[in-house]
Amino acid sequence: EHHAILSDLIRRHLGYVNILRNQLRGQKTDASIQGWLTESDAALVRDARNQATMLLTRQTEVLGELCDQDKFEQFRLFELMATIKDLGSLQGGAERIMNTPLMRHYSWFTTLFVWVFLLLLPFCFLDLGWRMIPLVVVVSAMFIMLDRSGTFTETPFSYDFNSVPLDTICRTIEVDLLQQIGETELPEPISPKNGVLM
Repeated sequence: EHHAILSDLIRRHLGYVNILRNQLRGQKTDASIQGWLTESDAALVRDARNQATMLLTRQTEVLGELCDQDKFEQFRLFELMATIKDLGSLQGGAERIMNTPLMRHYSWFTTLFVWVFLLLLPFCFLDLGWRMIPLVVVVSAMFIMLDRSGTFTETPFSYDFNSVPLDTICRTIEVDLLQQIGETELPEPISPKNGVLM
């Protein structure tokens, strides 16, 4: 009975982790994620606007029911609820990062000032003759990359080589939690593809 309860809680949490990953990337929940959930949990999540929050709420309900059935002590419930509250806060922070892009005027003026600087830069090195060309090219490339870096950090959860490797993080959590319930058939860790973890 203890193993069944623990397995249910962990599988629901794995569903939560993977649904949150998809939400942060703007992807739909796929069948592989639904496999972590019971039929009732999957139905509950399917109709929810914020699926991750709904699943976290469901986890708190289940924990409350287990405490009412004297499956664990009241103080453990407080600890678990504090952990779920922390998860909710972290989820909210990640969602705010995802939904709050840099202000357009900041991005526009930054790019404008970089290009004005680069257009004026050659006039600073006129006395260097032909050596001005490689120097201007190198300095220009550095400033353009700095400007582009700001654009990349605006979307840290997107699905490209500059983003947070959410697939890898979720797989690590899956392996750790499945080992806790004694699973022996564990998914393989995600390996880098062309030197990039996704």
